[in-house]
Amino acid sequence: MRGRTWEGTETLEANVEYDKLPKSEQSAAVARDLAECLEELGGILYHGRVALPVGRIKYVWRCVLQSECVTNFSAWQHLGLSWEYEHGVLLLVMGTVAKRAFPTDLDVHFRENWGYFTSIDTRGSGPLWLAEVPVNTGQTSIVGLTLPQVKNTHALRTSLVGLREFLETETKVTRRVRQARDAMNGNLRRWLKQGLLVETGRWFLGARPRKDQLAEDEVFDGRLSRQVLRRQRDPRLMSDIHTILDLSAGRTPADPDRG
Repeated sequence: MRGRTWEGTETLEANVEYDKLPKSEQSAAVARDLAECLEELGGILYHGRVALPVGRIKYVWRCVLQSECVTNFSAWQHLGLSWEYEHGVLLLVMGTVAKRAFPTDLDVHFRENWGYFTSIDTRGSGPLWLAEVPVNTGQTSIVGLTLPQVKNTHALRTSLVGLREFLETETKVTRRVRQARDAMNGNLRRWLKQGLLVETGRWFLGARPRKDQLAEDEVFDGRLSRQVLRRQRDPRLMSDIHTILDLSAGRTPADPDRG
């Protein structure tokens, strides 16, 4: 099941037990608490994206809510299902996260007091649930941050604060997270200039293709692959890229989820 992104508009001051609410109200309740907690931490919830400052650095993650992750690879599947070229995915799970919810071939995977840290190289051969990664993507990693047992307001706040404290600590892993953020921002800027080059499944192994053999949005990669690529410049996608870079730079969009 695909996770849910949300928008919240009200503030909840009590310690809300999410699983005691009707299912139709749970997502909105978590969103309101998340937006309030992020505001206290100097961050923001914006159209399903979390922007969280850690020192002078601001991370932007796609945020997904799940009731539980107990089936094979279910937690990591949300990377490919929900990731839209942010620095990673923040997965909030109200219930249990089983060990089998993660694949065994992740580049990095370990448990912390706030939840699970996972990472995969976009150029690697790991799980196949990544969104379509453009050909003109530099080497980088996608980070997954899974917060289990987010049953109430207190648990959500505690996990988020613990996550930020973890990222504030100077370690090999947190340096990797910063490098992945910077590399992804570099990719985003490159895509704004070049468009997103994606594979079409067409190759020319002999002479270069003539202009009339290529569509208007196609280009020929004359290097080793000798394949035809499609240049994507979808206005919504370009707008999303601008939004991620703005949030990453601390430029607050005009209409945050909590107006």
